[in-house]
Amino acid sequence: MTLGEAGKVGVPIMVWCKACQHRDEPDMSVQVAHCEGMTVIDWARLLRCSACGAREADFVVTGGRRNREVRYSGADGASRAYATETS
Repeated sequence: MTLGEAGKVGVPIMVWCKACQHRDEPDMSVQVAHCEGMTVIDWARLLRCSACGAREADFVVTGGRRNREVRYSGADGASRAYATETS
């Protein structure tokens, strides 16, 4: 799978640093703009951790949109949560 293909179908890619466990989900539209024809595996070899600088990244193609839980306080002060779909 190339970054361009991943970007077209909108699959998020979760990346983490094996050295310090920092995690991120990069904005794929930015990545595709620079490396559209590159395979995801080759792209991952170029990654550098923004937290510790290591080049020990790993990744997983998460396969689709994630549901994100959003918390807010209701009018009565009680904490509430609901899931939203993110792209």
